[in-house]
Order: sequence, then structure tokens, then C-alpha cells
Amino acid sequence: MIFTCRTFPNWVFQLKKLRIIALTATVLFFIFLIISAGLGAILSLSLAIFIFLILKPNPSWTKLGIVWGITAIFFILASFVYSNFFTISKNDNKYLSDFYKPLKNELRFDYVRQAIIGFSHSPIFGTGLDTFRYVSKMYQDEPFNWSWYTHNHYLQLFTETGFFGGLLFFVLIMTLLISVFRKVNHQSSIINHQFHGLLIAVLASTINSLVDYNWQFLSIFLIFSQMFMVV
Repeated sequence: MIFTCRTFPNWVFQLKKLRIIALTATVLFFIFLIISAGLGAILSLSLAIFIFLILKPNPSWTKLGIVWGITAIFFILASFVYSNFFTISKNDNKYLSDFYKPLKNELRFDYVRQAIIGFSHSPIFGTGLDTFRYVSKMYQDEPFNWSWYTHNHYLQLFTETGFFGGLLFFVLIMTLLISVFRKVNHQSSIINHQFHGLLIAVLASTINSLVDYNWQFLSIFLIFSQMFMVV
């Protein structure tokens, strides 16, 4: 493609406009994430940006990462203090009710314990796909302390499919992440900058699957998989 003196300024203007749109959309998504009060997602995104900046330092992302990191730390600490020291029961306000997440109600560690026990009883063949709900009921400490999901997709697959099934899935995810990172490194500088956001998104989704069951929703996992095809 040949740029003339008249077309080049217009191309630069369009590029700047796209960057403004992308920045605006990014800020809005950050705001929506805070409003959702999803502590796991907020923490996962923060770790993903931190890992990305270690692997590939970038001035623009560094500034955004610092702002987001400070916001995330303040939000998580505020939720912890509000839920465990200032509030005894849930607030009638919808947002404050979502913001209220005391440690005494956190059962994720119990689900992890149940998954480990289930894996120890059948480490080779597993308990079978989509059977964690039965494992959880079987090894719950108290009534109604069971779940359909482990809140850790990797551990759940180890429990349900055994050591080799869980290892195969883990290797698949790590291979895809390495492949995306290599592709991003070989893109041109302009295209590369746009794909940094996709890389951070897949990193955040990968980390969030350690503390939540987002990949149990097939639509989310399909979006995660499609990102690799886009890159």
C-alpha cells in the first residue's frame, strides 16, 4: 500500500481515534468489573497484568497497570474490612450485599479439600466427568456445604479424570498460552499493541479458573479458545 501526503495524515487520525475508542472501552470495562464486585475476577486481572508486564514490559500498559493495581488493592481491602469487621449481616442494599463477602461464608477451601480426597481415592481413572457434585456431597463436613463445582477448574479435572486427564488439560492450556505469546512477539508493532489486551484477557481467564468456575460455562471457555484463533 502506498500512502500519499494527503492520505497519510488521515491514516494517523484514524489510528488515534481507534486508540481513544479502545482506551475508553477499557476504562468502562474496568468500571463494570468493579461494579460487579467480583473479587476473584478483579484479583485475576491484576495478576494477569502483572505477569504480562514482567514478560513484556510496556510503558502504556505499565501506567494502566499501576492505576488498576491501586484500585484493585483498595477495593479488595475495603471489601475485606467491611465484610469482616464493620458488618454483621448482609445489607439490604443490592450492591452492598454483593460487596459483603466475609471469610466465614467462604467455602472454596472446603471444596478444594473435597476434591483432593476424591482424587486420592481414584488418582488414575478419576471419579468421572461432571461427578464432583457427588464427591462434594460425600465428603462435606456439614450439611449443605457442597457444590457442583470445585471453584478450581484444573483441580476438578484432576479429580474427575484422574492424574493423566488433569495433566493433559493443564499441558493444553499452557501450550496455548505459550503459542499466543510467541505469535504476539512476531506481530508488527501496531498490530502487536492491539493484541496485548487479548493476551492479558486469556491470562486473566486462566488465573480466574483457579478460584472460580467460569470455564464450567462452555460459552466462556469457547470465547477463551477462540481468542487463540484470532491471534
